[in-house]
Amino acid sequence: MPQDCHTDCATPYGEMLGATAGNVIAYSNCNAHCLIFEPHYNNGFYTGIQWQCVEFTRRWLLSQRGVIYGEVDFASDIWHQINKVIRVADGKAFQFQSHPNGSTHPPQVSDLLIYDKTLFNTGHVAVVINVDLEAGLVRVAEQNFFNQKWRGDYAREIKLFKKQDRYWLWDVYLLGWKQIKPILN
Repeated sequence: MPQDCHTDCATPYGEMLGATAGNVIAYSNCNAHCLIFEPHYNNGFYTGIQWQCVEFTRRWLLSQRGVIYGEVDFASDIWHQINKVIRVADGKAFQFQSHPNGSTHPPQVSDLLIYDKTLFNTGHVAVVINVDLEAGLVRVAEQNFFNQKWRGDYAREIKLFKKQDRYWLWDVYLLGWKQIKPILN
C-alpha cells in the first residue's frame, strides 16, 4: 500500500465511515492523496476505483435507483461529459440534466453534486440524500472528502438558500447538481 494511504489518515483506509438510510456503505481511503487502482464491482457492475468519490456515487445510484453512469477520468468531468444514466434492468437511458449552482430548480434526493476540478485537482462528487427546503439544508453522502466518521446516515450538511427564485448551495467549489429526468423513485 502506498505511503499516502496510511499516513495522516482521518480514518484508516478501508474502514467504514457510515451508511446511508438505504444501507449503502461509505469507506475511507485515508486522505485525498491516497489512490490505489483497485477496481470495485457491485452485482457485476463496475462502479469505479475502490473508495473514491465516483465509485461511491455510482454504487449508490445502482443500489438505490437501479441506474449507472459512464466512466470519467475525474469527478469534475461528470459535469460536462455525462448526460445520461442507464437503467441496468432494461438498458433504458434517462437524461442526466445539469443545474448550475444558482438554478431555478432546487437539488433533490439522488442528485449528484459536482465540484470543480480546482478542488483536489480532480473535483469531487457527492449524492444528495436529503433536502429540507424549510430548514435550508441539504445532506450528502460521499467518500474521499474528509474521510471522517459520519454522525448519522449522511456525511455532511450544506446550507441551501433561495434568492430571487434561484437555489444556491453554500459550497465554494460547487459547479451544481446533476438530476435524472424523469426523476426515478
